[in-house]
Amino acid sequence: MCYLFTVQAPTGLNKRSQCNSVEFSWNLASCGDRGGNITSFSYLLYDGDGFLVDSGDTDATFIEIDDLMYGETYEFNVAASTSAGQGPVSGTNVTTESGTSLLF
Repeated sequence: MCYLFTVQAPTGLNKRSQCNSVEFSWNLASCGDRGGNITSFSYLLYDGDGFLVDSGDTDATFIEIDDLMYGETYEFNVAASTSAGQGPVSGTNVTTESGTSLLF
């Protein structure tokens, strides 16, 4: 078991973009940096203007977010939580691939 007082940010944040979706994955902080057993990860996705596009909690070390705009840049942040609370954020920017959007 891991027992410290602070929760560290997830490490090794990876990203993969497609036309209108992005996939993010990350690694757990090392045992000595976790501050307890990780109970969940909270994520936030902002558009290029700083508006919140998506947010949520997951117990997985990956997330796919769909229905994004083609060719847009987004900022992704993720933080781990333990019973002691939420730790610091790891973040990255990603640009979706350019494409053609069809409107019906």
